[in-house]
Amino acid sequence: MPRICFNKSVRYNMKYLLCLLSVVFSASLPAVDFSQIGTVTGERPKEPVCEPWPDCWDVRADPDKYREEQSNKPIDDSVEGISTAEIMNASTNFSCMSWRVIGGCVWYTWPSKISFSIKVKHYIPDYVISVYQRSGENPWQLMKWIDEPGNSLLETISGYSPGSGSVNSNGRANKSTNIAFKNAMAVGNPLASVWQSLGFGYFLCKSDATSFLPAYASSFDNLLWRVQPVEAMLYMPSQLIGQQHKIAPSNSDFLSKWAYLYPRTGFVVTNDDLKAAAVAAQRVASIVTSQGSDATMHIANRPSMQGQNGWWPPKTVTENDASQGYFQMLLPKKESSCHLIADMGDGYMSGEGDGLMDWRNRQGNYAWNFWRLYRCCRRSGSSLVMHFGE
Repeated sequence: MPRICFNKSVRYNMKYLLCLLSVVFSASLPAVDFSQIGTVTGERPKEPVCEPWPDCWDVRADPDKYREEQSNKPIDDSVEGISTAEIMNASTNFSCMSWRVIGGCVWYTWPSKISFSIKVKHYIPDYVISVYQRSGENPWQLMKWIDEPGNSLLETISGYSPGSGSVNSNGRANKSTNIAFKNAMAVGNPLASVWQSLGFGYFLCKSDATSFLPAYASSFDNLLWRVQPVEAMLYMPSQLIGQQHKIAPSNSDFLSKWAYLYPRTGFVVTNDDLKAAAVAAQRVASIVTSQGSDATMHIANRPSMQGQNGWWPPKTVTENDASQGYFQMLLPKKESSCHLIADMGDGYMSGEGDGLMDWRNRQGNYAWNFWRLYRCCRRSGSSLVMHFGE
């Protein structure tokens, strides 16, 4: 049992329970030995060293070859979803990357060597966030298996079998209710672990995410993804009175919104399925990148977000600030640009006249790349003396 679960700051309240649950979640995650995968020089091992096998190995060993092989495979038209190869193709979008030289770093190596390297900033597609109608039907086909152990655990403990929301054939939430429910998952992008190598170690930063490793799955956070009284009590006053943490298009007026960020559950007050999915995706992004007390409210496998010499990862994403992260839809519409989650079409309107019909999915399943902004310098000395630039 990790020592943190017995820390005084968490042992006397519900944080202790969440801590214990997080241990269960972490123990249920697939084992990934990326130190071994990172030194690929020969044939693929006979025994699996990561999940999902063998895709996790093949992507790491040769991304271009894997993408070409997967692209040539016949597509099963009876299954509406997105493949790993399609995600990889979308993840090399230079518009979303927004690469820039912003300054430099000065390095020192004993006894008297001073060296210099450029400082760059750019976005990296850290996670694929899937939002879907029924548990076990993740539109990223390779990741459908992840929900099963979480659902089995919940059913064993409580006897409760997770259900789903309801949509009609137009991809809209059921008109008989204005409350929609979504399942969600965030998994490391297939290229996350090899991103830095794509720039030959000189021009691109490394990602804080790990390819194919789940960062969040609502099936492992079933209870808190459905009921979050603590977040409701903490944030609802400021949201209702001060209009804080609202998810809305950038060009909307003060009172317009799709929903509030908190409580971060799968329930969204709306009869628009697309907007319910977008809100769920934003909430998952917030859960995965949360720090401090917010990080104790849900069970997640979060990135470290701890800077190192010459490497500055992003912090917690905020709902109306692209400087820490933005989104690129993968399904049903394959977008070639990135934006805040609510900046799709004309966010003021609702229904067929809102310009968002191409973004809607009849099955109620959606997927986004979640890009986060990194800053880094290539390490050219033993210690960083100084750096400059935004």
